[in-house]
Amino acid sequence: MNGRCSRCCRFGTVHRYQKEGRLLCGSCRNLARYHDVATHESCVHCQRVRPVAARSAKGGAICPACRRRDPRGHERCSLCGQPRPVGTRTKAGLVVCTNCYQLRFHLQRCGRCRRVKPVALRTENGSPICPTCYQHAYNLATCTLCGRRRPVHTRDAPGQPICLGCYHQRVYQRRQRPCAICHRVREVYARTPNNRPVCSRCYRRQFYRPPRVRCAVCGRERSISYRGENGEPYCKTCYLRDIRRAACVDCRRVLPIERRTPEGGALCRGCYRKRAATPCRRCGQVRYIIKRLGNGGLCQSCYRREIYVRKIEICSLCSRPRPVDGRTPGGKAICNSCTTRQRRERKKQATAR
Repeated sequence: MNGRCSRCCRFGTVHRYQKEGRLLCGSCRNLARYHDVATHESCVHCQRVRPVAARSAKGGAICPACRRRDPRGHERCSLCGQPRPVGTRTKAGLVVCTNCYQLRFHLQRCGRCRRVKPVALRTENGSPICPTCYQHAYNLATCTLCGRRRPVHTRDAPGQPICLGCYHQRVYQRRQRPCAICHRVREVYARTPNNRPVCSRCYRRQFYRPPRVRCAVCGRERSISYRGENGEPYCKTCYLRDIRRAACVDCRRVLPIERRTPEGGALCRGCYRKRAATPCRRCGQVRYIIKRLGNGGLCQSCYRREIYVRKIEICSLCSRPRPVDGRTPGGKAICNSCTTRQRRERKKQATAR
């Protein structure tokens, strides 16, 4: 059903959050479930009270961070061939990691600013438009509160546009309530089991403080970063110094582990890059690929030449060759210095009014 979200005050499709009985949009409902302290459990790996992302074989809770770091849940990507967390699956059931999904299916070169960014809109001829160009060229309207022509951030119940500045100044204040712990009027970040509002600062201090356990190596009571195969706790310092370091199978030096071979052997960063080197699409030399595009990969030198150099154009305001930070409604390039200067002038004009 359509209505106004009780948290972000935006008008659109809302759902009734059963625990609190409030009308929330999809984003706010997911945020409320994530920050619902009553549903959090202690992670079996890091021992921190976090949202439950998965369960172990014995039924123990696993937080989202530990689930992403666990190599046992990784699968080999069908595009890059590396064992990584599953981002999505194709219709044929092939695994695609998050990086390859972003580079191959989600990121394209914008037809207006020529940057490789996510696609927000396509023109009539099929040319992709990034979110930044969409906001500055296709999403402009006259704000109903300030009367200025700005990018539309949200709309009210009748459908009238509201810019980002007016949203933060007027609509954003509706989300502020007195915190139940510090009693300061701040934005509601989460709620207690008794449905009392809590700000972000008190939430992290009260509910997200990790328990301190005695480290198995140094013997000091510290927050746990890693647990061994038998459950022995390790602090972050001892983990990086003793557990994460091992003798590389190629160079035989004791260095931090970057990856492991299929047989379980440790590889340092340099040796891993040597093994993972493939021919570059531009220069043809066998090097480590730092950027993978739809039609091949680029090494670090070619990536800087092909991607970074294309961003340098003559600024339409100062007439200097600078990296492009924005564009005028006519499509002319504007550098970062001129963009900052224009922003300051607009703030001065708004303050004078």
